[in-house]
Amino acid sequence: VTAAVLDGRSLPASIDLSYTPSARAATNRLGRLSPLLADPGLTDLLSTAAAARFADPVLLAQRIIAETAMITSELPGTGTGRTILAMPPRRWAPSQAFLDELVAAMPTAPWMAPVTLPELAAAPLPQIDRGRLRYPGAQRETELPLAYLRALDSFDTSVSIFGQILTDRTKFVPGLNASLLRLESSWWRGRDARAIRLDREQTYLRDLRGSVRVQPGSFTFGSSSGTIPLTLVNELPQEVHVGLNLQALTPQLRLRPVKVPPLGPKQKVQVEVRASAVAGGRVVVQAGLETPGGTPYGQPVQLPVEVTQIGAFALIITVSAAVVLFLAAGYRITRRIRAAARAEAEADPSTEPDSPTVPDSPTEPDS
Repeated sequence: VTAAVLDGRSLPASIDLSYTPSARAATNRLGRLSPLLADPGLTDLLSTAAAARFADPVLLAQRIIAETAMITSELPGTGTGRTILAMPPRRWAPSQAFLDELVAAMPTAPWMAPVTLPELAAAPLPQIDRGRLRYPGAQRETELPLAYLRALDSFDTSVSIFGQILTDRTKFVPGLNASLLRLESSWWRGRDARAIRLDREQTYLRDLRGSVRVQPGSFTFGSSSGTIPLTLVNELPQEVHVGLNLQALTPQLRLRPVKVPPLGPKQKVQVEVRASAVAGGRVVVQAGLETPGGTPYGQPVQLPVEVTQIGAFALIITVSAAVVLFLAAGYRITRRIRAAARAEAEADPSTEPDSPTVPDSPTEPDS
C-alpha cells in the first residue's frame, strides 16, 4: 500500500486559499503513505444525492457538474491543471437514475478529463503546506481491533497454504477469498458480531484442511528394523498433492524418506516407511504433511512405536531356557505319574500275598 484516500478536512491547508488545491498532498504523519485528499464539497454533495432518492436525478447530477465548473473558474486562464478527487461516503447507495445521469454528463464537460488513482499518486506534489492530521477519537475507537486483523492475516495465510495442495483451486479458494474480503470490510466497525462470523469461517476452513491428514496409529517392531504403515486420508472431492515429513523424537530410531503418491478424491493411501532401531524401547515418531513447496500443512501427528529388539545371542538363550524348562517340566510329570501308580498298587488288597499259617503251640505234658 503506497497511498490512502482521506477526507480533505482531515489534512487542511496551513493558510486560507482562494482556490481548491489539487488532491495530491504530503505529510510526515502517515510514514510512507501518500495521502490523496477528497474534496469536502463534492463528498457532501454525493452524500446528499444518495439521501435524496426521490429528488430529480437530472438536477442532482447537474448540481455536481456545476460544482466542478466553479472549481475550474477559481483559476481561470492560468493553464495550471489540478486533479480533484470525489469520494462517495461509505456504503454509498444512490439511485440508479442518478448514477446514469452523472456518468452521462461528466464526459460532456469540456473542463474535465478523468484520471486514475495511480496517476494521481504519481503526480508532483503541490507547494502547499498542510497542518496536523486530524483523526477524531470516535473514528479511532471504531477501528477494527488489531487482534481481529491479525486473525484475518492468519486466515489469509491458511487459505494460501490450503490452495497449494489442490489440483483445482477454483473449487474452494475463490469462496474463501471472498469470505476474507467480507470480513475485512469497514461494515464490521462497531459490530461485535464480526467475531462470530470470523469463528464460523475459521471453523469451515479448519474442517476443509482437516480433510487431508495423517491417520493416527501405534506400531511395534519385533526386530532391529521394520515398516511403519502410515495411512494418509483425503476426504476432499478432488485429488491433492502433499509431502510427508517424518521425524523421530528420540535418536534411537532412524527413518528413511518416502515419496507420497497423489491422493485421489475420497481416498485413503497407505505409505510404507522403512525404519531401523539402534536400541529398544518406546519411540515417538512425528508425522506431518507439507505442501509440494515444503510448507508445513496442518498439525503433525505423534505415532508411538514400541521397539522390541532381540539379537541372535539373546534368541539362543531364550530358546535354550525354554528347552530346559520343557525338560524339567516333563521330568516332574513323569515322576508324579510313577509315584501315583505306586501308591495305587499299594492301596489295592487283592494284590497283597497270603499271610503264612502259624502252627499251634505243642501241649505241654502234665507235670
